[in-house]
Amino acid sequence: MTLLFLLACAMADKWDEDTSSAPYGDDSARGDTDTEPPAPSDLVLTELLTNADAVSDDLGEWIEVTNVGATALVLDGLEVLDEDDDGFTVPALTLAPGARAVFGASADTALNGGVTVALAYDVALFKLGNDGGRVSLVLDGRLLDAVTYDATFPAAEGRSLSLSPDFLSAVDNEDASAWCLGTTVFGAGDRGTPGAANDVCSDDTDTPGDTDDTDDTDDTDVVDPDTDGDGHVEDDCDPDDADVYPGADEDDNNGTDDDCDGWTDERPPEDEELVIAEIMKDPDPTPDETGEWFEIVNVSDAPLALDGIGFTDEGGTGFTVVTNDVLEPGAVYLFAVSDDPALNDGLAPDYVYDAADLRLGNGTDTLVLTYEDVTVDTVTYDGDFPDEAGKSLSLDPDHLDADDNDAPDNWCEGEGDYGADGNQGTPGAPNDEC
Repeated sequence: MTLLFLLACAMADKWDEDTSSAPYGDDSARGDTDTEPPAPSDLVLTELLTNADAVSDDLGEWIEVTNVGATALVLDGLEVLDEDDDGFTVPALTLAPGARAVFGASADTALNGGVTVALAYDVALFKLGNDGGRVSLVLDGRLLDAVTYDATFPAAEGRSLSLSPDFLSAVDNEDASAWCLGTTVFGAGDRGTPGAANDVCSDDTDTPGDTDDTDDTDDTDVVDPDTDGDGHVEDDCDPDDADVYPGADEDDNNGTDDDCDGWTDERPPEDEELVIAEIMKDPDPTPDETGEWFEIVNVSDAPLALDGIGFTDEGGTGFTVVTNDVLEPGAVYLFAVSDDPALNDGLAPDYVYDAADLRLGNGTDTLVLTYEDVTVDTVTYDGDFPDEAGKSLSLDPDHLDADDNDAPDNWCEGEGDYGADGNQGTPGAPNDEC
């Protein structure tokens, strides 16, 4: 009880006693009656990657905040500061109840380790210390939340500092015991859950420095043996097989998850095994810069790893996919320029790319799918293809083939509204017959 009282007193010092005036005045004057400025403890720091391993810290650092309140929060003007009160300001952001926002050192998922961020900040202005530091959230002069992490907190290169979901409050997150190391692999190989719910901290990871993977939380010196000698203990999905460990080469024909990524016998795609099956080149009235999308289908009989595949347009510009996703046989995978359903007409993409890297021409263009030096599929559409704004180019499922999709006659206009704007197509789902 004494500890809780002291923590509550510490949190009380975070905000001025006079909090009666809202930073933005009357919400109704903003034309928004469902949102309000953050109240103390509503906005909580829930995850930090202070020491990236898959990429450099200058590209791979990020922090996550979560709205733990019951009302959407207007975060316009939120200041995110370090221990020297240096940092950055969020220009405009509204966070729904339970929603998370990630702020990172880079917005380019091909460079930042595969993290989709709500805002990219300048590392010259804000940088997370690897061995310790402080992050503060300030709005209109009020301190909403702050975390000072030091040697008592868990730390490991390539693993996030993750607040246990059992302790989602601006009081509890000041206690080092409420944090543990991220365990879920994301993007290029670091561990954490940026933008998603945190993993529950298990007994064996609650104590900083404890490498014991049993329930002995009081013993930080007991280390379970590496029984198969492959250099992995806690993350080894088969401790009796030295050929099975995270990062091992996957044998695509042995029925074993060799690299411990949760997939069995996955492999890279070969020529014509992935097919471009639908293209929304000209959404209407949704703007092209937020509403363009395209999808691919796995037409092989094997699960295909998508990391490293690339897309380019007629001019040779494009992007390379950085992901741990694997596409099962027959499955559809959706790429889009936005993951905000309010901007992309309700899409739920599997992968978001930057519209500055790839724009789909409304009249004619070429979309090329490659893996390393292999051209897996190509579609060149022109005036012979269907061409109506607001309707996708949809490949007839009877011609789901990397050769057949070269012919204009095998494509038709997408049908069926998929969002509120009236755009038509079947993004992320099997196509309708033409």
